[in-house]
Amino acid sequence: MRMRGLEHIAAIIALALVAVAIGIAVYAVSLHAASQAGGSASKYERSSRCYVRVEAVKPRIGWIDVHVYTTCRAKVDTVYLIDPVTRDLLVPIHLLYPVELKPFTVNVLRVPLLGVNISRLNRPVALALGTSKGWSLVSANWFNPYIEMKKALENAWLVMLADRYAATGSYTYDWPYTHWVFFNFVTGQYYFYSYTGVARNPAEGPYAGRAPILRNVDRYLLTCNWVPWSERPVDSPIVIVYNPTRGLREWRFTWIEPHGYDVFVLPPVAKRPDEVVYDFLVFWEDLWNPYLPPSQVDDWKDHVVRVTLYTNGTVRLQVYIAKGGYLHVFRHQTSLANADILGYSLCPSSTHCYGFCHTGPTSLYDYCKPHGAFWANSVSDGSVYVAACGSYKTVYYYYPMPDKVWYVQLTG
Repeated sequence: MRMRGLEHIAAIIALALVAVAIGIAVYAVSLHAASQAGGSASKYERSSRCYVRVEAVKPRIGWIDVHVYTTCRAKVDTVYLIDPVTRDLLVPIHLLYPVELKPFTVNVLRVPLLGVNISRLNRPVALALGTSKGWSLVSANWFNPYIEMKKALENAWLVMLADRYAATGSYTYDWPYTHWVFFNFVTGQYYFYSYTGVARNPAEGPYAGRAPILRNVDRYLLTCNWVPWSERPVDSPIVIVYNPTRGLREWRFTWIEPHGYDVFVLPPVAKRPDEVVYDFLVFWEDLWNPYLPPSQVDDWKDHVVRVTLYTNGTVRLQVYIAKGGYLHVFRHQTSLANADILGYSLCPSSTHCYGFCHTGPTSLYDYCKPHGAFWANSVSDGSVYVAACGSYKTVYYYYPMPDKVWYVQLTG
């Protein structure tokens, strides 16, 4: 009996030693996998059924592409950037569209930066994947996305420029009478510059601020009447309105201003959710100028353009309104270099460039509206009572103009 008891104990000890050996081997394999991802196994959380590693982060135009390797299949619609040690949430970001992660391959997640405060992300973070309800997978490595995010935002500048002087001809450009605004269509940051009629460099400015960015709204009351400059409704020459459908369905946006109740009809411009990153309207008040302030301002619709950014870097520009005595120039910009002499740089050989304004695109601009031209395709349809204004407003429907569409290619 004593011998059989000792044999039983020996068998238990042997089994225990085998279990320990297996555990050590599994831990060693995990440690090797973590070291291949750039970190220590003790620092990272991994699902027992799935391994996730960030392979690369690439800046695009107002968004980043995150390349992720995974060993499992999962559906993801939200990424969470978290503190890799405490697991505290830093920033949640909804993807442009849900992605079905494929196992044992590198998947690309398109992460838009609209509304993202990147200042909190200049540090190592971990990537957590999941849905809007929470995350279930955490990357095995840390990374710092700040530099790539900053580069992506630096690719997202647009410019609107006005030439106030029409005496030399409808198509002539007179740079000493120009003013312009650089604006970032993702952050709303803008820089305004103006010449005041004197041929000298640099221009006055910048007057800096943040343009209003309207999201998930389909109606906006700007102002009921003309107002003095000192009472301007927004301290920005532009207002940016994002299309919540991203151009996948028809969308109508209503703009209420002193002259009317304006309904902008935006037809679909894409068939699949992976085609478009951003789709938005830009409303511009061309009288807005803090260096030559007008006595009054009114409707912020001297120029209204729809901007659609596709995932391949193509930008579609669709003008809805461009009116008034000023010559208008629209152009994309990849940096703020020489922003204070832009007006001069478009015509450096003379103060007058005759025959400057063509439809576009050219090397100088994406398109140009001549002095005095009126572009619009609108239909009036009765009136509507606006309670906030205490008056009736004429209803105008604005539709796209087939001959006022341009395509340009951005890099990023």
